Amino acid sequence: KKRHDIIVLVAFVLIIFISVFNLKAQESVRFQAFGEIPKSVSDSLYHLFKNAKTTNERLEAMYVIAEKHMLYGNPDSVVYYAGRLDKLSSKVDYLRKIRAKRLLGTGKFMNGLYDRAFEAYVQALEVPQNKSTLNEVSKGKFGLGEVYYVKHEFDKATVQFEQLLTQNIDSLLLSKIHFYSGNINLKKRDYESARAYYSKADSVCNPKINPKLKLQIQLGFGKVDIKENNIDSALTIFENVMQSALNNNFYGIYTEAVLEYGKVSTQLGRYEVAEMALAMAYTNAIQWNRLELQKEILNSLRKTYSAKGDFENAYNLSTQYISVSNEVLNQQNNKALKELEVKYNTLQKENQIFELKEQQIAKQNEIDRQKTIKKAVLYGFLALLIPVIALLVVYYQKLQSQSQLNQQQEELNSQKVSALLNTQELQLARTSLDAQQEE
Repeated sequence: KKRHDIIVLVAFVLIIFISVFNLKAQESVRFQAFGEIPKSVSDSLYHLFKNAKTTNERLEAMYVIAEKHMLYGNPDSVVYYAGRLDKLSSKVDYLRKIRAKRLLGTGKFMNGLYDRAFEAYVQALEVPQNKSTLNEVSKGKFGLGEVYYVKHEFDKATVQFEQLLTQNIDSLLLSKIHFYSGNINLKKRDYESARAYYSKADSVCNPKINPKLKLQIQLGFGKVDIKENNIDSALTIFENVMQSALNNNFYGIYTEAVLEYGKVSTQLGRYEVAEMALAMAYTNAIQWNRLELQKEILNSLRKTYSAKGDFENAYNLSTQYISVSNEVLNQQNNKALKELEVKYNTLQKENQIFELKEQQIAKQNEIDRQKTIKKAVLYGFLALLIPVIALLVVYYQKLQSQSQLNQQQEELNSQKVSALLNTQELQLARTSLDAQQEE
């Protein structure tokens, strides 16, 4: 039945497309629908994977292919390769285990299965961590912040992002955090702060390293322009993003830009342009199985038909919107999510306790190191002091001996002087006696 509904709706979209095919939006913009998923991953990567001689080479090629599919917005392919990467990785290969779970969470997130994405991200953080996994762990924590954001739990998302800002993260993750902070402020209708965060993200983001994020930031600026009633500026931004996205094969970004263009066209009363834009966006969202994007486009189409007074089609689209929403709900488990959230909070507390213990150990090690240094200095000082004391004792003893010798020499000299005096007195006495006798 669901498949039949999708086929009917696709036919409905194609009818709309054919009816307005020759129409130009703003006399310059044309929209494009893709009958199949455009090829976005180079054949060389598949050849590299196929011809890999070792398990490590095969796993590395698989990871690169999954990252490429994530970049170009192919969630089902991301989930497929993430599952294979998880299955083939060794239990002790912590880096690849975390990568696989994180990629699985990203694929589920892109499909709008946010509870499943949350589950995968938590599983990634449960894998034992070491220095080589720090970057992947940061990406997993960022993924949790994304889930909190789309579930409108902005305070939790902000806490998650602020925790990452205290860590040593790369410029790409930093620009993503600023980008989502802009999104949060946009949702809170703080447009000045939203624009400021988008500007921060834009200044950090390198278009050569991640042109996709650069286009997402531009979409953010366009959304702020709409809220501030700068319609012409917003339309120009959306047109530029659509063209750049097509040039870079970012068909997901292209679809999002078309969606925003359709919303603005509805506001301006250009219903035919809006129908064409949203029809193209919906066709692409169905092709890529982007359930959450389908819901948003269906809701915009419903508003377009309601605005032009076509309530029958508006009702039909509402029915389809409910059908897609139910499909999303059927693939998720709220009870499991609550359990996982509790598990994640517990894991965070355990990590905090572990970090405190590590800090205590580090402090104790530093204290022990200082003690060792002090002991070494003391022993070295003593090693120098003892010979000095010995030399001083020897020198003192030598001085004492010299003093005794000098004293003995003085006594001997005194005795000699006394003897000489006695001899001289005796001589004088004899002389005097001789003189008396002679007289």
